[in-house]
Amino acid sequence: MATKNKKSTKKLSFRKTSPLKMLLAVVVVSAVAGIGTYLLTRSNAATGGYAHTCEIKSDKTLWCWGQNDSGQLGIGSTTDKTVPTKVNIAGVTSVSAGDSHTCARKTDGSLWCWGYNDKGQLGIGSTTGKRVPTQLYIAGVTSVSAGDSHTCARKTDGTLWCWGYNDKGQLGINSTISKNVPTQLYIAGVASVSAGYGHTCATKTDGTLWCWGYNAYGQLGIGNTTASNVPKRVNIAGVASVSAGDDHTCATKTDGSLWCWGYNSTGKLGIGNTTGKTVPTQLYIAGVSSVSAGLYHTCATKTDGTLWCWGGNNWAQLGIGTTTNKYVPTQLYIAGVASVYAGNDKTCATKTDGTLWCWGDNYIGQLGIGNTTYKTVPTRVW
Repeated sequence: MATKNKKSTKKLSFRKTSPLKMLLAVVVVSAVAGIGTYLLTRSNAATGGYAHTCEIKSDKTLWCWGQNDSGQLGIGSTTDKTVPTKVNIAGVTSVSAGDSHTCARKTDGSLWCWGYNDKGQLGIGSTTGKRVPTQLYIAGVTSVSAGDSHTCARKTDGTLWCWGYNDKGQLGINSTISKNVPTQLYIAGVASVSAGYGHTCATKTDGTLWCWGYNAYGQLGIGNTTASNVPKRVNIAGVASVSAGDDHTCATKTDGSLWCWGYNSTGKLGIGNTTGKTVPTQLYIAGVSSVSAGLYHTCATKTDGTLWCWGGNNWAQLGIGTTTNKYVPTQLYIAGVASVYAGNDKTCATKTDGTLWCWGDNYIGQLGIGNTTYKTVPTRVW
């Protein structure tokens, strides 16, 4: 297997440089905001960050595992875990993991975050990290999405609030000033939000799609590569869901079609080549129910319960038994899939029977299978 290389320097200036990550710089890739920042709005759906993963069980308990150098597992320590470990928080209905921080919504609409906080991504009014879930001063939250170093949340009234790093305008507040508390955007009627590496996208109840932030590779989908610090409407209608990855974006439409755009060096747009796109481009796949955009790859579930992945595959994150890249959607040998999360070099899927399956890179136990051996096919966690 080829040596795992750090992502090109076009992204390094964005990332924190903790001693561990500096040490691993030539062998580890981070993802999270590409990170497959897949918006999770129900229990029994996995999410993950740089090298950690979290999952909500049907009893609304939260379990996390993998890297924990910044307390991102929320277990009160910085000890890494190779198996799912219960977090001391109850009544969790949705969770989203950023690069090295995690946020969860409870049934009462409260929002709790923990982990690394150098840019104020925890939203607690400071830049002090937390090793346990810490409540934010925001109520009525319906969903949350944690990007690389910023976080966004939707409230029951359809308003959108973001905080954290804002060097590329990813907060959408008409400036590039970072915020350490939830800050409201001038956009209404929001249905969902997905925070990527340096950009953010949101769907509205009218089916329109709006994106903002970093745009060097056309990931905003607005036909150019100019960054925007305010929401910009994307020329696509009838949008049902969106997933903002590292430097690409994918959206499903109500008709079951799938559209992707942005950087495409590994074929992660799924359009049969490695040519980038600055506008939404349709894939040859139908009946799509959800999509998750990762760092180098993308995965989608279909209404028939099948799972399809494509793009970079250097650590078998496509789950097809090889490490060969795929430029078009490729079906995995797993059925009954309810949701999927595409991370940096790993992927996890939840099945309708409540079981969790993960595969790909596992250098620090992020697959949750009790060891650090990578897997080329879906492997059951529980």
